[in-house]
Amino acid sequence: MSRAKLIKYSKLIVVIVTALIFLHVLALPISNDYESYIEYLYTLQNSNLISSISLGRFEPLSVLTFWLMSKVFTPSTTLLVLGVILLYVKYLIFLEKLQRPMLAYVWYLITFAYLLEANQFRFAIASIFIIISLLSIKKKDSLTHLSMAVIGAGFHYSAVLSLIFFFALRPLTLIFFSLFFCFFMDFFLTQLWTIKPLQIWLSFTPDNQVSLTNPLFICQFYIGLLLLFYWRELSKTQKRGAILLIFGAIIYIVFWQNAIVAHRVRELSQLGIIGLVFVKSRWSRIPRQMTQLTAFIFSLHSIYDIARKLIN
Repeated sequence: MSRAKLIKYSKLIVVIVTALIFLHVLALPISNDYESYIEYLYTLQNSNLISSISLGRFEPLSVLTFWLMSKVFTPSTTLLVLGVILLYVKYLIFLEKLQRPMLAYVWYLITFAYLLEANQFRFAIASIFIIISLLSIKKKDSLTHLSMAVIGAGFHYSAVLSLIFFFALRPLTLIFFSLFFCFFMDFFLTQLWTIKPLQIWLSFTPDNQVSLTNPLFICQFYIGLLLLFYWRELSKTQKRGAILLIFGAIIYIVFWQNAIVAHRVRELSQLGIIGLVFVKSRWSRIPRQMTQLTAFIFSLHSIYDIARKLIN
């Protein structure tokens, strides 16, 4: 075996081992949704595929994934194996698409893994399709965005965020449509309310609000404004990352009375950092350093949140 191959396989082993240790020791013990997924997997063990899908609890491809794994592994092992596989797949994507794949993987592991691979498992699967769409370098990017949104939505509806990348070359168009939505929000929400699965996500109550002084939101909001000023300097991939961050900030403002939608979309939109910081680029020092600082703040907050939950 050549030295290059040895180094390559060593890195892959390190990725798998670190994912396993991180999830088993740090992330899964503090997961909010862990017990509900365990209960769900026990239900699937005693059900056939048709009855599992008919429960209507999750998207069909997610049900199929959980059902198949529940027939092979125990519920706790299923979640651990699934988390490791998802992290490994994301590293392979980073390895193929990014200039600094290992650094991107470490940033993702610290910032996102405890939220997705150890907690919101369907989100974690859907995020793969968002990342593929974010980092796509194919000529027919539109087809990639659409296919990733459709396939990913079979695992979790959040994959439709891939459609935001249609606005990557037209950020002002996205802002215009967002303002248009705000002016006619009552009408649009009334129409969406007729779709029963969306009702839990579209409820606005005084006790279900977010804080517009949230430091993570403020960082994301201002970095989005800064990137607009330097838009012409950004590469195609960086523009996608920027538009995802901008959209997350917009949704956070528009849905400030709906914490579920506001927080989850903003959290997932932070994936845009991957398309900004870890790709080969030639942009100015100010936006580069400020975006790197934002990525560091996101990671620092995650470290604090993990430590706080472990202590408590």
